[in-house]
Amino acid sequence: MSQRRIGLLLVLPAVAVFLLLFIAPLIYGAWLSLHEARFGRILPGLTLRQYEVLFTNPTYTDALARTFRLSGTATVLALLLGYPLAYALAFKLKRMGGIITIIILAPLLMNVVVRTLGWVIILGRSGLINNVSVNLGFGEFILLYTETAVLIGYVQVFLPFMVLSILASLQTMDLNLIKASSSLGATPATTFWKVLFPLSLPGVLSGSIIVFSLSSGVFVLPAMLGGTNLRVLSLLAYQQTTTTLNFPLGAAAAFLLLTIVLLVVLITTFLVERTRFREVFRRASA
Repeated sequence: MSQRRIGLLLVLPAVAVFLLLFIAPLIYGAWLSLHEARFGRILPGLTLRQYEVLFTNPTYTDALARTFRLSGTATVLALLLGYPLAYALAFKLKRMGGIITIIILAPLLMNVVVRTLGWVIILGRSGLINNVSVNLGFGEFILLYTETAVLIGYVQVFLPFMVLSILASLQTMDLNLIKASSSLGATPATTFWKVLFPLSLPGVLSGSIIVFSLSSGVFVLPAMLGGTNLRVLSLLAYQQTTTTLNFPLGAAAAFLLLTIVLLVVLITTFLVERTRFREVFRRASA
């Protein structure tokens, strides 16, 4: 048996699992979104009625806009908080890097519902923030069931992914390039913007894609921290499939969300690689 056939046989189980558990549900969801349902029963005939509802019903258009507003803001905040931390771990705190990395990874070992419940307690009327505000004489300061609360939850949950992505990019960097920039008279700020940041751009892009994708599709966080009045598209899709049993509308919402996220990721990657940083990506993948 040739080496090529052996390789195909080894890959075949993984491909079968991928097709069964990922591609098949996507195809079925896309097919289901082209139908209508009545009392939980799928009606025959193809229609674009569900997508018409998504783009004309104010509830869904507002949810779609809120979804990407929160996801985009969370991505920017995670980048602003995560880059300095990753830089410190890579260059300034190497001796403590292992301990700090464990601290960063520790929340990932805890269920997201438990972590979110902690924020519900902290941000609520009887929580730490409101109690401190009242005791200091500033009055009530309740963040729970607001977009700010959802943003806090997004950043806290997904920040480790941003830090680890940027850290991996910084740790593989050739430090001689930074030394050469300094020896040629470049200021620290110039070295950062002209050398360090462009070389770390693959990590920045991968971390941003991960944070944006995860935050746009999660529904537990906005459900617990945003309440019933602060709806995002993923939460509406979940409610349509589990509460109202309108499976086509839930599938259409999920498929629309997936399509937009994929388009945003592909367009962002294309635009970044077409800029002056494309040589960085070529060398990073070499």
